[in-house]
Amino acid sequence: MRRMNQKGFTIIELLVVIVIIGILVALTLPNLFSAQARGRDTDRKNELKNVQQKLETYFNDNGAYPADFAAAQADAGVTADETTGPRSDAYTYTAVGGGTSYTLAATMENTNDPDAVGGVYTLTSVNQ
Repeated sequence: MRRMNQKGFTIIELLVVIVIIGILVALTLPNLFSAQARGRDTDRKNELKNVQQKLETYFNDNGAYPADFAAAQADAGVTADETTGPRSDAYTYTAVGGGTSYTLAATMENTNDPDAVGGVYTLTSVNQ
């Protein structure tokens, strides 16, 4: 016989709650992942701006930019960590005109970033 004062939840009630929680999680996960990608893109931009600052200081001291990232690490104080992104994606550095200008670039995860053209964030030398 069944008791009338039985305490607890029925299996149906538990399943309904689990389904509701699953739906809420499914709706919020994409936002979480895109927020993480935007955060990594912000790290990329900040690292490139730090490298740009070091390169400009190097230019002011020496009259030319380093030829490549290896020279920038040896002479301009750019660390190896500043030449790669948060997911170990390499940044590109291209010296132009015998060290009179350069281009720094990083590929963004968020292709809709307003600072990135075609998904690539680019900084150029100030002293052109």
